[in-house]
Amino acid sequence: MCQGKVFAYDFHYNIAAIKIESDEPLPIASLKLLDDSISLDPTIGRYFENSNFLMAAPGKFSLESCDFDCKELSRVTCEITKCGIGGPLINRHGQVIGVNFYDELGTPFLPINIASKCLEHFKKYGRFCRPWLGMLVTNLFSAKIYGVIVEEVIQGSPADCAGICQDDVIIQCGGKFVQSVLDFFGVISDKVREYVEVVVLRKKSGAYLNLTIVVDEIDADKFNNSDSVPMIAEDKIQLNYKARIWSFDHL
Repeated sequence: MCQGKVFAYDFHYNIAAIKIESDEPLPIASLKLLDDSISLDPTIGRYFENSNFLMAAPGKFSLESCDFDCKELSRVTCEITKCGIGGPLINRHGQVIGVNFYDELGTPFLPINIASKCLEHFKKYGRFCRPWLGMLVTNLFSAKIYGVIVEEVIQGSPADCAGICQDDVIIQCGGKFVQSVLDFFGVISDKVREYVEVVVLRKKSGAYLNLTIVVDEIDADKFNNSDSVPMIAEDKIQLNYKARIWSFDHL
């Protein structure tokens, strides 16, 4: 057993970062960022058959949507128990690709892209700086062009003020080509309260436009009302690191 202390958390993603005190070196997980592509590679979600065994449940990526409030969650067909909440989702190469949640219809998971970005922000700022552009984007599955398509723009939002319109396809952001929503998230998460150059393809005219958008930050209270939730940053917890802890490297 070893002791740990929660030093940062995010109620929207329902994750926390823990500092571990251990006299022994802890195992380090290998991470694999997802690219939102549809893959048939088997995945493994952790579950416990009983309190003494660590088991694995095989599955595949699912196109079924998740009904949880956190819209960034994806889903796999692994059938785990509630004991597997917070455990790693692993691909066939042994790489961690997500953090598991629980649902009877399959296993929702938070992509490791988002979890690792949260940890990076926790270390730098003590919290996750949540970017807000005021638009809804989704993956564009096309053989001819990569990007994310804008499904909705909120009037008066940073996206609206920048001139982004519904059905625009964002090709580049911050000088980087965007191939998926997770790519886009990775760029804007590092640009909170900054101006970012984007290249969009306008559906109506077929023209490529260079636009400048400011990445605003939205208060976490707009996602979750934490007034009734006890603060946990000073709590201490005990974990069995041989079965429960997996850590990040190269962040």
